[in-house]
This record gives sequence, structure tokens and C-alpha cells, in this order.
Amino acid sequence: MRRPRGLQGRKEKEKYSLKEPIEIIFPFATPTGWKFKGHYGWRALMGWNKKCDRYLDGYETVKKWQAKGRRKVTITRHHKNKRDRIKDDVNLREGCKPLIDALDRKGLLFKDTTEYLNDVYYQKITKKEPFTHVKIEDV
Repeated sequence: MRRPRGLQGRKEKEKYSLKEPIEIIFPFATPTGWKFKGHYGWRALMGWNKKCDRYLDGYETVKKWQAKGRRKVTITRHHKNKRDRIKDDVNLREGCKPLIDALDRKGLLFKDTTEYLNDVYYQKITKKEPFTHVKIEDV
């Protein structure tokens, strides 16, 4: 039997299920997508990638949470906004890209493609300090 297209040339990993969802709170709100546009956008993107990686390095149990299949990631961005407006969906998704990439590099996601990732984004305005709440579950 032929392997699915994405898995040719490598072995399919065993299924592993989480007993309960993983919840990670980043002490910063992810930026909006327009920060990564333009001539210097790649520098901002690399800076946010490093920031997310450094924060995930602080978790000792990341190796226990390695993904072996499809996962659902719910990202809730809590932020302060002087005008009390919600950002549009495209800017929210693009701003969370470094966060998804960091989760993928650390092994919390099998791949960051739609085949293995079901991602949901929310945003809320808060009067407290901004933060980002990430919840990871098996599907």
C-alpha cells in the first residue's frame, strides 16, 4: 500500500493522545499582521520567532507533549486598545504566525499545515496587561 503524499520517504509516527489539553500563557500579546509587511518586516518576524522560542524553552515538559498527529490550537489574544477595536481576522492570523512556527519547531505540532492543524483565533480587549493564551488539544 502506498503512503499518503505528505509522508513519502519517512515513517509515519505512532498516534499519541494528550490526557488533558495543554495551556500556555505567553506574557505578551502577539502583534498584528501589518508589523510583518514592508521592507523591514522580515526582521520583525525573526525577532518574534526568537521571542516565542525563548519563552517555550522555559517549559521543561515540552518534550512530553510531542505531537504525533492532528491537533487543535486555540489562540486567544488579550490586548489593550485605546480605541477599543478588534483587529480583522487576517491581521490576527498573520500576527500569530511566529507563535505557530515556534510551536511547530518545538514539536508541539506535527506540522503547521491544514492537514495536521486545526487553528482557531479569538481576541479580547482587556484592561490588564496584554497576554496570549494558547490551548492545544488532540483532535
